[in-house]
Amino acid sequence: MDGLIERLRTAEDPRRREEYVGLLSRVHRRPGPWVYWGFRPGSRPVNSEPWERTEAIESALDRALLDPAPAVRRAALRLAERERIPARPATLVRWLGEETAPESVAALLAALREAPAEVTREALAEVVRAPARGVENRLTALEILSRGLEPSNESLLAGVAGSLEDSPVLAACLRELGKRPGLGARGILERSLGRPPAEVRIAAVEAIAERGEKESSRALVGLLDDREPAVRAAAASALGRLAAREATEKLLSLSQEPDAIVRRRCLSALARLGEPRAVPAALRALEGDVEAQLSGLEVLDASGGPGHAEAVAACAATSRSLDVLEAAAGALAKWRRDGDVARIQGSSGVLIQWSFSGPLGEAEAARAIEALGLPGRSAPEGWQAVTARGSDARVTLGPGSDGSLRIAFADFAPAEPLRAQFLASSSGTLRVWLNGRPVHARAGPAVYAADSDRFEAHLESSPSRLLVQLSANGPVELHARLRKKSPVERHERLAQLALAARGSAELGRELFFGEKSGCLKCHRRGDQGGRIGPDLTGSGRRFSRIHLIESILEPSRVIAPAYRSIALVLRDGQVLAGVVVAETEAAITLGDEQGQSRLVPKTQVRDRQPVEQSLMPESIENGLTDQEFADLIEYLAREG
Repeated sequence: MDGLIERLRTAEDPRRREEYVGLLSRVHRRPGPWVYWGFRPGSRPVNSEPWERTEAIESALDRALLDPAPAVRRAALRLAERERIPARPATLVRWLGEETAPESVAALLAALREAPAEVTREALAEVVRAPARGVENRLTALEILSRGLEPSNESLLAGVAGSLEDSPVLAACLRELGKRPGLGARGILERSLGRPPAEVRIAAVEAIAERGEKESSRALVGLLDDREPAVRAAAASALGRLAAREATEKLLSLSQEPDAIVRRRCLSALARLGEPRAVPAALRALEGDVEAQLSGLEVLDASGGPGHAEAVAACAATSRSLDVLEAAAGALAKWRRDGDVARIQGSSGVLIQWSFSGPLGEAEAARAIEALGLPGRSAPEGWQAVTARGSDARVTLGPGSDGSLRIAFADFAPAEPLRAQFLASSSGTLRVWLNGRPVHARAGPAVYAADSDRFEAHLESSPSRLLVQLSANGPVELHARLRKKSPVERHERLAQLALAARGSAELGRELFFGEKSGCLKCHRRGDQGGRIGPDLTGSGRRFSRIHLIESILEPSRVIAPAYRSIALVLRDGQVLAGVVVAETEAAITLGDEQGQSRLVPKTQVRDRQPVEQSLMPESIENGLTDQEFADLIEYLAREG
């Protein structure tokens, strides 16, 4: 070993020195105990037992990290990581100060992630400052530097930000300043509001809002006239968070502007300000896409009243977005419009608003079931209301305990008579009554699993009440929803198969992005696909599994206002049908079922008529096998 160490020190050929580094790293420690258990042994385990030359080898390999030959340095670092040989942070920091090759800088930053902050701080700051180190490496260095900062040395971050050029690194640094309200950085943030790159201005705006810098509101109001819509949108959000009432008039004006994101952010800001003059714009937003509807509902919840209940209920009746349903039901419940809540729960099939008791004994629970089984009967004093959350519309009724029971009920009113299948689950035990009649009882306690309990019932187009009795030793959780059973035999078979979650998400992803399903022609997922149908990014979080199933099998059952088709009758007699993708004073952009868009000058349009049929083609499932349909639903339901 001493001979190898000496040769590593004195050999003139870098290839020889690299070979000696490899040999020394292999014998840095002795092999530890190893037992052969399998037919084919795994890869060689890292040596783990120190011996009398371990310390000398570590010192030699540490010197190799500063070898004049870059290949020797890289080999020493790579092998140190592989063999778990501790590298001295001071040596790595010295090398980092000299290194410019992006790959080597990235490897050094990875090796320094767990090093003491006091050793690496200044070196990391220099990497962040140096454009030659590459954007990715500088961002990595900034992340490591920020993680190791304490209140006593946070000023270093402000100094770094002040020395940076316009770049994504500056934007990231400004966001880090936003996380440190105690650090005096208002000056640099306000100066950055005037920097040329939009991403830097946006980062400065978000940092000011995060820090609660109300004194900077005047500067943010000026950005509402910025040339970039994304900057205007960020400024609107920040002004709402800062409760900047001086921005009210400008926000009201911008709530009418062409850019949809700016309109939505302005409405959300006006909701935070409790501005009643935003209500007309909010009502118009209920006719838009999901994000617009949520902004409109936010305003109406803050500044609207019972007089707007009809518009809110109509919005919810044509939406299957769980976020929209939750927001609409919350506003209606706040205005005590129980009948409207029941109607949207009946039309959507999602039971969102529940009333529930505290822990009850058996006799008390029996009396509650007898008294509250029919719709229209009010919950007794002391009962609580709760709103369901998440993709399975789950509610938590509090902690359970041995021997205690809880009662909960939800009212719903279907739009028409139907044969319904109920999908439910709870922790612990579950017994269910529908309009005072027992309809389901679980055989024994079970863990919560969405849609695990199923039963059927005939429903009239009148208010109904689902009442449940539960008991559990842990948190008492519950969900329930209903769906109209399809008269088409294959539709019902496909629905049951997909509800049983028997598909492959991986194969479903291939179908979604492939040509066979045609989904990407109209629907968007992340940065891929069209914009004619609803955006399916985060579909598993935004829509229930049953809605995804029914949207494919029966696309015309529920059509959101933003995706209703129209027919344009042109002056030459031609008829064009599609979804309005965009509209100006001069023209309409129409999207067809092939995902193609066409600009139609309004001077050519003689008449405009609504179309009740969805643009999404019927019988898409006919091009898929049963298993492929289940795979596609599994992918859409799992993707958050």
